[in-house]
Amino acid sequence: MGDRIGSGKEVILVYGNDLRNCGDSEFYKYLRKNYRNVSTKGIFSSCPWVYINLKDKTFFPGIPGIKITEAFHGHAVTVDEFFSIEKIYEELKGKFCRNRKVKDIYSKYKGKDVFVFNKERFDCDEGAEVARQLIKERELHEQLEKERVFCFIELDKEKILQREFILLKSEETKNLLPSSGIYDGMLQQQSIPGDEYYKCKVEFTDTEIIIRTDGYTNGPDYFENLKIYRHD
Repeated sequence: MGDRIGSGKEVILVYGNDLRNCGDSEFYKYLRKNYRNVSTKGIFSSCPWVYINLKDKTFFPGIPGIKITEAFHGHAVTVDEFFSIEKIYEELKGKFCRNRKVKDIYSKYKGKDVFVFNKERFDCDEGAEVARQLIKERELHEQLEKERVFCFIELDKEKILQREFILLKSEETKNLLPSSGIYDGMLQQQSIPGDEYYKCKVEFTDTEIIIRTDGYTNGPDYFENLKIYRHD
């Protein structure tokens, strides 16, 4: 796996509590916008760290139980420290490692295990409060959404190749689903580095479920399921 992300001084290992939020993490949003994900394994909430190649502009999320590659100085840095290093790298390129500020960042971690920031493993406080707040907000959102959803349909990894997609009702669902009406819905797309969600409109007829969305794809990603919401 190391050959996909490289190794050595231009690969920075970054740890952040907010990375436990996976695709919803602000840092991963930044990485997706400015770097390319070279992993095919997705993002794990149990691994709030990521390898970043400054030269190749690539990143590789951590995987449970696997050391992906050798990182610069063999120690993780915080998200804030990464942004400082990134700025210096953009100015100095390969000479960034000689910079006094970069040396100072890593000097305080000298002799410590890769994820020990103070005295214990994973004792990085940066973003902890933000992470707790995001988790609380996500739990509230999930509860509210659960109360709104009246129907959940597995799509069996359907590809949606146009704005309008039709599912035929089975004999079992004909009696369970509305025979008419238009409802708001949400499509979940299986993708890398993380799942994406697209709003849609769902129209019922006696025999069909008609899905209309701008989230159709010609790529390798598939839609896994469909949530349909109650009318307000």
